[in-house]
Formats: sequence, structure tokens, C-alpha cells
Amino acid sequence: MAGVASSPAPPSRKSSRTMVSGWGETAPELEPGTILAGRYEILTVLGTGGMGSVYKAQDRELDREVALKVIRPELARNAGIVERFKQELRLSHKVTHRNVVRMYDLAEDAGLRFVTMEMVNGRDLRSILEERGKLPGDEAVGILQQICLALQAAHEVGILHRDLKPQNVMLDEIGRVVVMDFGLARTIEGDGMTQSGALVGTMEYMSPEQALGKELDQRSDIFALGLIGYEMLTGDMPFRAESAIASLLKRTRERAAPVSSSDATIPGALSDIIGRCLESDVNLRYKTVGEVLHDLEDWRGKTAAASLHFHADVPSTGMSGRWLLAVGGGVLVIALAALTPWLIHRSSGSHTASQAASTPTISLAIMPFYNASGDPSLAWLGSSLAEMLGTDIGQSAQVRMVSQDRLQQVLSDLHLSATSQVDIPTLRRVAEFTSAQTVIFGQYIAAGTEIRITTTVLDLAHGTRSVVTTDVPQQKDLLASVDKLAADLRGKISADPKVLEELKAHAERPSTTSVDALHDYEDGVRLARAGDNLKAQQQFQAAATNDPDFALAISALAEVYENLGHDDLAQTYSRRAVELSDTLPAQERYLIEANNARITNDTQKAISAYQQLAAANPANTDVQFALAGLYEQDGNFTAAKQRLAAVLASDPKNVEALLASGRVAIKGGDPNSGLDFLSRALPLAIELDNQEEKASILQATGIAYGILNRPDDALHNFQESLAIKQQIGDKRGAASSLNEIAQIEDHQGKPEEALAAFKQALALGREIGDQAGVGSVLIDTGTFYHDHGKPADALQDYTQALEIERQ
Repeated sequence: MAGVASSPAPPSRKSSRTMVSGWGETAPELEPGTILAGRYEILTVLGTGGMGSVYKAQDRELDREVALKVIRPELARNAGIVERFKQELRLSHKVTHRNVVRMYDLAEDAGLRFVTMEMVNGRDLRSILEERGKLPGDEAVGILQQICLALQAAHEVGILHRDLKPQNVMLDEIGRVVVMDFGLARTIEGDGMTQSGALVGTMEYMSPEQALGKELDQRSDIFALGLIGYEMLTGDMPFRAESAIASLLKRTRERAAPVSSSDATIPGALSDIIGRCLESDVNLRYKTVGEVLHDLEDWRGKTAAASLHFHADVPSTGMSGRWLLAVGGGVLVIALAALTPWLIHRSSGSHTASQAASTPTISLAIMPFYNASGDPSLAWLGSSLAEMLGTDIGQSAQVRMVSQDRLQQVLSDLHLSATSQVDIPTLRRVAEFTSAQTVIFGQYIAAGTEIRITTTVLDLAHGTRSVVTTDVPQQKDLLASVDKLAADLRGKISADPKVLEELKAHAERPSTTSVDALHDYEDGVRLARAGDNLKAQQQFQAAATNDPDFALAISALAEVYENLGHDDLAQTYSRRAVELSDTLPAQERYLIEANNARITNDTQKAISAYQQLAAANPANTDVQFALAGLYEQDGNFTAAKQRLAAVLASDPKNVEALLASGRVAIKGGDPNSGLDFLSRALPLAIELDNQEEKASILQATGIAYGILNRPDDALHNFQESLAIKQQIGDKRGAASSLNEIAQIEDHQGKPEEALAAFKQALALGREIGDQAGVGSVLIDTGTFYHDHGKPADALQDYTQALEIERQ
């Protein structure tokens, strides 16, 4: 074979530096000037991957530049791997086309095996898309046409690509498109990797039939072509899901959303071409690349792809959405919660940029009231009074009400009990961390059937205080008495007639007249906040029994059923809450509708409901935070940033909002900005001694450093995060950190340490029954095994991950 010396001599090397080859073995890193096989002079390194390192070299015998891929030594000793490269070489020699990279030779020198191939001076399509986001229609179609020509040349001689992706598409300096890595999947077939049930190729670009381990033909490459076209035109990917394996399974069940649904400026005819490439049913897909090429040429010639024909049963629209951005080998998952003073979880948003940017003139926190009577049967009233006053005082664009969830979090961070009596220094400390200027606090005491409530309004900005005393004759009079108290407090909060009028106009009260139902509901909220869904379910059920029309309690019951995994019951109760909400005030109705949309996985409807909430109360940072979370979940990072900016404008020490802002910036492709937010969040979390948030911030910081190619900094943060999670018993979080650590260690050439970390992550996930987490780690271990020449182990892990997602 040309290029292989008959009596190989050790290659000349100019450095003793080494590069990691995998499984603890190292191989010399080839410095410029190194000569291999007596003819190939190393010029510079181009990159390093799982199979080895690629160099730019000069073929001195033929006086031309070549790309030279050195195969990792332990892989080069694997007969199956070597045969794979030989088969790729044989197959590539069958395809001679200007849009297909040419492979020249497989050679060996002093134990180093290497492949030489055509040197393409340019950039791969992946790096171009990462830099530009998306491409204009004409440019994208031009690239697709050249990929089609490459595929057509291969298909004509019976070769499938099976791993077509942007990383395998190069654009040279004169605009020529070159497709690389032909034939590799075909060689895997010989190793048994295309047998029934096997997964071959890169999961993000697999066809549905590849995912199901079925027999493949050229239509599988056409599906991958459609994915590349979709990404070039929109900057997004169809079949969005929480993980690569979930996306893979999704495309076996659903049709892709039309390209035009992501960007209305894309012509319908071009959208239809991409859509036909992406049909999950192979019989509805293009049969040949030539047909695709013909329609692309027609579109470019402005004939609107007249030859397109779609199956009559195929609707014109499909599922829409964006992929969550995977960074650091894992997927950043957003846990969205429904909110408001009357719901269980935290969140927030705003209806327009101008309103979101406006800062309220009054910031108000209402503390839980102190039970001065000492009667434990009245303990529930402490938080309930704060909750009721929060909505009964009303809403105004000039008043920002600190949510009870936010307040409870700050109290927890400051190690304060919600049932304790607080002094002025403590109130100032709470105000500092909630950015509140006015604090309402008080106490209540029972004398026979009567309850006396003493309420204090403390204006920290002006150093003034006002006291209001309210007598409740009997518990049944509580709601009416709170209405009167709220009216009295409005005048103590603001002297501006317009603000008072707006507050009164937007005052609300709980949608029940039953004090017993309200008592049960408040107990349920408290238990749900503490994470005790089983007991919370009992209390919400009792509230619904005491008042069968208490829509908000029924909606909360639906949410805890969902948290407990009872999806059928969750949807049943959620629908019932929606039915009862027709006559409720707008804000409460929108909240119930938003909760129902979330339970039924209708993100767009949930966004719409929260947008209406934001329109009704633009100063509500809870609504803004919820809307930011929904936008983040939907992949609309720009909108999420705007809502989070509004939250931080009102509450700059909100650690959750700072962490979310950092996460969104990272996912939006700006890790440096993400680090800015995280560096602001970390000292606050340390000051508050919130170990859980500190660990989350460190984890996100590690991900940002990983993207910035600072592996040492990334590893340090992941290890600190892991130590905290292990200390506080967060096994799920520890598994996530171990998974990230494993990938960094593998990148640093420590495969044995990496594999050990992967196995620890899997063990923790299985211990706590975190199936989703186990599936995610299995995908990463599968990739690890694949990169290190262990296809059987890779297949086993991929198959297990797919089975978890199917279940």
C-alpha cells in the first residue's frame, strides 16, 4: 500500500510532550517538523477527537498538503477498528466527486497508524452555525444542493452515509461544500452494529428508522439532510425534548413542525421541501436525493417546487418547539412552577418590554403574623393572614408585592422561623434581601371566640410606622374582617389617590366563603412548599370537600397529583378547576388556566395565560419569573432574559433570578455574561448560607467554563458543587456533578477516572430511582465507550437509555 514504509523507522519527533490516547495510555504529540513514513511532514495540529488527533501535513513525495489522522494506539491495536478504517478507505475510493472528501491511504510508522486524506482549507458547518445562528435561504439552499450532489454520488454506488451532520460538512475557501466520513456506518454493519435493535450514528441527526434499529436505505440520509436544512434555515432543531434520547424517541412518533412555523419569512415551498425530507414515515419521504435536488433547483429558480406531492392524510402542521441547548454533555433542565400568593411554587414575567422595565415606586413585604395566643389550633392563621392581605390589598403598577414564596425562602436562608416573633433589626435584614422598602408585620391573639389582629406598617425608607387594630368577632367573620383591614392598610402604604384607586380596583379575595376550606388550603400550601406532597394532597382534598367549588384548591390538588406521578388524576382535577374558574377574577382564572396548560404540556398556552397575568399586573415579579421560566423552557432565551431583567431591577438580590439569568445566558450562547450573573449570585448564597443554591451556582459556573474551553476551572467548580451536594445529601445533584466531572476528566485524558465517575453517577441515579437522570448518564457513557472504541458497550448503554425513554 502506498505510503507504508517496507522497513518502518521510528518517526523523528521534536518534543517529549505527550497526548492522551485513552484508557490511561499516552502517545507522543506530533510537533511541527515530525516526519511520518519518510514522507509526511507534520505542519500543525487541526484538532483532537475520540478516535485520535488530526494534523495538517505535507506529503513530500507528491508535494501536496494532506489531512493526517493519527489513530489512538489502543484503538489501532483493535482489529475491528482497523478494519473499519480499511473499509471506509475502500468505500471512499468508489466515490469520486468534488463534493466528497477523498481518502488517500492507511499507513503505519513505528506503531502509529494513521489515515491520510484530502486537505480541505475551510470550516465545518457546525462552527459556522454556532457563529451565525442561521443562514439566509439562498445560502442554505446552495449548501443543501451540494450535500445532495455528494449523497447522490455515494448512493449511486450503493453507499449510505448514516452519520450525516454539520460536523461532517466542510465549506472551503471558495464556497465548495465537501462531505466527510463516508462509509463509516457501512463498516459498522460488518461488526454487527446494524443488527436489529442497534443504534448507529449521532443521535441528534438519526432518522426514526435508525432509532428503531430497522433496515436503512438512502431515505435515512435524506432525513438527516432535512435536519441540517431545518437547522440552517431557523437556527433551531425540530423534535425538541429534554434529552437527546427523548428527542430521538419523539421523532419516531411525531411529525416535525414546518420550518415556516419557526420563521414566517421562510417561503412555504422551501418549508415544504424540508418537511418532506423529515417525514417520519419513510413512504412519505423523498425516495431519492435526486428528487430533493430537483425541488431545490426549482425553488431556487423561483418555480415554487411545483413537483411536490404530499400524502392526503398528512396534515400541514406539526408539533413546534426548540431543542434545549445541551452543554457540557448534559442538558440543562428547567423546573417550572406555578405561582402567586395562592399557589404552591415560585415564578415570574411581564407583558411588554416597557412595562417590564418600569420600576415600582413602592416595594412591600408582608411577614407571617405571630400567634401571640399560643393556641396551636390557630397557628395556620399566621401565614394565611399574610397570604390574604397580599391579594386583598390589591395590585398596582407602582406597588411591588414580595411574594410569600420569595419571603419564605429568605426567612429560611436567614435561619428564621415563620412562626417566631421578629424584632426591627430582623425586619431590616429581611427587607434588605427582598429589596422591600415597606414591611407589614403583626400578631393576633384570641379571647374567647374573638380574635384581635394588631398590624404594623413599617416604612423603612422614611423611618415611620403605623398601627392598625382589627377585631374579628368569630372565625366565620374572618374574611370580611381581612377585607376591612386591607382597606385600612392601603391608606398607610400610599397617599397617592391614583395608586389607592388602582389598588382598590385590583383587590381580590380567595374564591371561597368557607373558613374551614381556607384553613385546609393554607395547610396544603405550607406542606407543598416543604415538599411533602402526600400530606399536601390530603389537605387540598379536605379543602375541596369543605368547598366543592373552591377552584384554586382543586387546581393545587391537581398539581400535587402530578408531582406524585398520578397524571390521570392530575388532569381530571385540573380540568375541573378550569370548569369552575369561569366566574372567578381574571388573575385567579389565568393562574388556573396556566396550571392546566402546564399539566397538559401545552407550553404555548401556559405562556399565553401568564402574559395575560402580566398585563393585569406588570409589577408582579412572581409572574415575570414564571414567564421567564416558560420562555426558557420553550427555548426563547431573549424573552426569558427580558423578564429576568425586570425581576432583578426590582429585586437585585434575588439569588434565584441571578442563577436563572446566568443559566439562560449560557444556554443562549453567551457564557461570559452567564458568569457575570453567577458571580453576583454566589456571594449572596454564601452570605445566606444557602448550600443548595451555592451548589447550583457552582454547577452552572462549571458548565460555562466548559463551554469557554477552560476545563481546569470547570472541573474545580464541579468538584466544589459535588462536595456540597454530598454533604447535604442531594444524591440527584451529586449524580449530575459526577456526570459533568466524568466528561471533563475524559477530555483531559483521564479515561479511567472518567469511567469511575460515570459509574458513580449511574449508581446514585439508580439508588434514588431517578430514571431520567440514569437515561441521561447512559447516553454520555455510551458516547464515552463509542469514542474509546468499545462499540458493544456503547450499544448496550444506548439501548438501555432508549428503553428508559420508551417507558
